[in-house]
Amino acid sequence: MSLVCLSCEPHPHHPRHFPITSGRPTDLPPHGATLHVIAVEGEVKRSTVAWLEHHGYRVMQGIGADAAILGEVVDQSAIWAGVTPEVIIRLQRPPGAPSVILGRAMMPIATGGERMLHELTCQALATAWGYPPSGQLDIPSEQMCTAGMAEDAALR
Repeated sequence: MSLVCLSCEPHPHHPRHFPITSGRPTDLPPHGATLHVIAVEGEVKRSTVAWLEHHGYRVMQGIGADAAILGEVVDQSAIWAGVTPEVIIRLQRPPGAPSVILGRAMMPIATGGERMLHELTCQALATAWGYPPSGQLDIPSEQMCTAGMAEDAALR
């Protein structure tokens, strides 16, 4: 017995989209510095704390930190209709002083998903620390969550 398929097309795959990032490693806190993380969105805060701790920083709440890292989510119009979040990472040194933007990441098209804020946070932090250059690169976000960890461990 044989099966003939007259209009069989492979299931279309969804194209993979990568965020657009910008940032540059300028006046970053030294490895081992104590940082205070401030973010309204819980996922941005959790992702920032995890990223910083994995890269050799101590994270504390309250007074006594060397600097503050601020994570902000801003809705941006997507290039192709719709809205997408943009994650902006700022540095305040000392805490309470004017902040400086270190990195940012946004999707060029309107996409959603539970992990979007986590992925954009990793991309913005990695770009701010200079692991990938700014731009839209075909680098999965999960790689940006661990980018530079081997180099950072060698510096400790």
